Amino acid sequence: MKKQSWYTVTAEVEPNAAEFASLLFFEHGASGILEEEKEKKCYLKASFDGTRFSLSELQSFLETKLKLISCVEEYFDPQQEDWKQHFPPHEIVPGIVVIPSWEKTIKLDPGMAFGTGLHETTKLCAQALFDLSKNAGLEKFATGAVLDVGCGSGILTLIANRLGFSPLSVVEIDPVALEIAQHNFEKNNLNNVHSFSDLGSVEGTFSVIVANILLVTLLMMKEELVKYLAPGGSLILSGVTKDQVDELKAGFLSLKVINETFKGEWAALVFAKEPKGVGHFSGHGVRPESA
Repeated sequence: MKKQSWYTVTAEVEPNAAEFASLLFFEHGASGILEEEKEKKCYLKASFDGTRFSLSELQSFLETKLKLISCVEEYFDPQQEDWKQHFPPHEIVPGIVVIPSWEKTIKLDPGMAFGTGLHETTKLCAQALFDLSKNAGLEKFATGAVLDVGCGSGILTLIANRLGFSPLSVVEIDPVALEIAQHNFEKNNLNNVHSFSDLGSVEGTFSVIVANILLVTLLMMKEELVKYLAPGGSLILSGVTKDQVDELKAGFLSLKVINETFKGEWAALVFAKEPKGVGHFSGHGVRPESA
């Protein structure tokens, strides 16, 4: 994997303008945004692919719209290994331990040592997948097909695979992130994941869709998420805070909320689509029979 560059832009915004600023970032190619609040001020830190345009072009445009704190170019070199200390092994759900590929591992009984390190929303989505596989049972689905929207490193897809869901598909608009996800799939001998660079290219419908993305993005893609969810299927949504839950529910009124979970300030909701009979496999997901 060759050395890669990206731009990191930090802006100070009014709390009530954070979603508008996030949308502005995404419209101009941001691959991810981190929101932080310090001393009653709101800061957005966005990442941009360093190959799409120059740093000066990006800065010139954004500084006319936002109050920029910094705009810098950064590099990731896979040959440098000091970052590895920040990713220890950790148990994300009972019986599934995420272990860095460079670690020499020792198998322990589940529950003896719980790890930390993953973001709360990732843990919430992983738990929701775990609960669906154990409590509802995969037999309710024709195939247990899963679509991971905004897959990032692919961690949720890997967990879905370990839990028995199949077939598996991912959507990731950031080519660098998709490359990393595919690398992680290969490391875990998962070679049959269908990958898409945009949601509109997906085929078929899915028993489970998981999307761990900002609220503004979830609402923008709500129609497509509902369309790709098979009757009787479950939609797992996170990336939202507790105070955004009502707005998220209002955006998906055609679905029924079956579970809400929280970790710290973060929330995850599981929605269900009314069963209408699930048919045969088609495309990369499940296509229901006509009603």
